[in-house]
Amino acid sequence: MIGTYVQLRARLGVLQNARRDITNWWAWAARQALFPLIRIPMWVRARNGASFYLGNDGLDDAILAAALWRLEHVYFPDVSLPAAPLILDIGAHHGIVSVEYLRRYPQSSLIAVEPNPEGAALIVRNVRGNGQMGRAEVVVAGVAEQDGPGFLHLDEEGSWGDSTRGNRDGRPGWPVRLLTLKSILAGRRPDLVKINAEGAEFITLPQLFALGLRPRVIVAQVHAAYGSTEQLLELVRANGYASTKLPSSRSDQPYFHWVLA
Repeated sequence: MIGTYVQLRARLGVLQNARRDITNWWAWAARQALFPLIRIPMWVRARNGASFYLGNDGLDDAILAAALWRLEHVYFPDVSLPAAPLILDIGAHHGIVSVEYLRRYPQSSLIAVEPNPEGAALIVRNVRGNGQMGRAEVVVAGVAEQDGPGFLHLDEEGSWGDSTRGNRDGRPGWPVRLLTLKSILAGRRPDLVKINAEGAEFITLPQLFALGLRPRVIVAQVHAAYGSTEQLLELVRANGYASTKLPSSRSDQPYFHWVLA
């Protein structure tokens, strides 16, 4: 009973925020009410000028709410960046957070990394729909320790748990490309790095620092099932970053801001 009450309060809060910040909030509310019995792909148009395409994946709605309200303080830290920053978005999913980065930093450029080809196509759709394609590059690959073929494991509970590995392991999914951070960046130096992909932080950060790169800020969700959180924190601190742990709905998946001291 208490859980149901909390969920209803959360839904009411989202609806109140949507009425304030989204022009076609009623259509979005209808989509959520009917999902998953009826899946209604649609464009959600925010009053800040951005538009977000939501497809057949219910996670799109959760990410939109996170980007605009619930986790706004996580994805968009109050840290000064260069006038024209380069943003690296690892685990870009369908591009909702990428679009908001490009809107908030109008002189920025962005590299969106997403191994799922269907997800990458939706990133392009979202970015192009906001007239931002000239400032964005979509890399259809997973981050790995070496370039080569890999496999995208599809999580049975939803796309939030999809992960890339070097082999199939008998689980459902399909072949994808794997790239090192060096190959993805091709000599470029990001100012802000956002990492939210199953275990990608344990692969990305050692490569980032080995390349001599020190972004101004790193935004990451740490997935403790894929490595040692303490060792990762030690690596970050050893490379000159101040660490701030942020609240998360799951204790084994905390959010962090790492800001170059």
